[in-house]
Amino acid sequence: MGCLAFAAALSIASGATKPGVADAAYEGFSVTPPTPTVVFVCHGFGCKYRAELDLTGSDRAKLAQLLAAGKSSAAAERKAVGVASAWFDRRVGPVAATTPVATPPAFYSFSIS
Repeated sequence: MGCLAFAAALSIASGATKPGVADAAYEGFSVTPPTPTVVFVCHGFGCKYRAELDLTGSDRAKLAQLLAAGKSSAAAERKAVGVASAWFDRRVGPVAATTPVATPPAFYSFSIS
């Protein structure tokens, strides 16, 4: 579930948004669909706990910058997704009380537009 959700979230983060797409992507999950400024993070054995994180303009710019580094090739894209995921884990950890943590949160729900 986490990989699919993170992939959907990255698609939204990179600007692949159309009316209803985000809602449809999250329809099968018990998570609130993302907005451009709010992140809902599920953690604790699936989605036992949820934390809401307000993304700042600086957060969105940083994530967009990290993902933009992956435009040149598939290998660069994989690396950029890994770097963005690691950055996002560090950003969310203090809010979700998952820092330090051995494994990342199970589900991210976010949008950048």
